[in-house]
Amino acid sequence: MYTYKELLAEYKLVRDIADPWGSSMNLHFSICDQLNDRGEYTPASWGYKPSASIGTGDYWHQVLIDYDTSVLIEAGLILHRYESRLDNLGLSY
Repeated sequence: MYTYKELLAEYKLVRDIADPWGSSMNLHFSICDQLNDRGEYTPASWGYKPSASIGTGDYWHQVLIDYDTSVLIEAGLILHRYESRLDNLGLSY
């Protein structure tokens, strides 16, 4: 299993620095989908609602399979806080 630091390093490699909101939301939704696939809880504050079609072929879905649930929850909590900050700065859409 991989650690949160390894997930953060992966995120930094593939994120779009010109679109921090989109990059963060892409990973965050993928984390939520992965937790949902595992039958795990996602905090209500994340605002996640499962869709009819889960993106099993997207990049993050393939990466997140190898991460422990506790790492995904930790990452999701941090991303949620980061997205709140981006929203407060007017960088959300």
